Amino acid sequence: MTKVLPNVLFIGMGIMMFWQIQTAPAGRALQSGDPGPWILPSMLAALMIIIGAAEVVRHVRKGNASIGTSDAAPDDNAEAEEDTGVTQLAPPPMVVRIVFVVALLAYVTLFQTLGFTLATISFVFATVVVLAELTVRNILRAALTAMVTSLAIGWMLAGVVGVPLPGVLLVP
Repeated sequence: MTKVLPNVLFIGMGIMMFWQIQTAPAGRALQSGDPGPWILPSMLAALMIIIGAAEVVRHVRKGNASIGTSDAAPDDNAEAEEDTGVTQLAPPPMVVRIVFVVALLAYVTLFQTLGFTLATISFVFATVVVLAELTVRNILRAALTAMVTSLAIGWMLAGVVGVPLPGVLLVP
């Protein structure tokens, strides 16, 4: 049986985000047409509430909603997973987890020094390489993915949205 409690907590977190957004100061003088710093968190909170509510309704309609633990035996759960066609991946090895944490810490530490674009390229490249099989093709693919992703996100955040980020390339 599927649990409803995580979805209810998801809805509650969205409501709490709306409450926090209402109490947050603007931080700067808003100009005409400026939606303010609340637009993105408000959209995220609304999505959390909508998705959580949709999941609760879906589980209640199916009749498999429960708040507690599952009553089914472990074998019954395995059959249910096979019926859905969902394949659960094994967790990555400990070395991969450690490399990811080190890459994330390096990203946060070097963000101001290297700037957004170079720090993000390095982080994305390191994580994609560590998750993929080490071949020349995968390394080249990781480098291309890191560059395109970092440049596109930097352009969107700094160029389109106007977020002040240090060291964004391709933004005048």
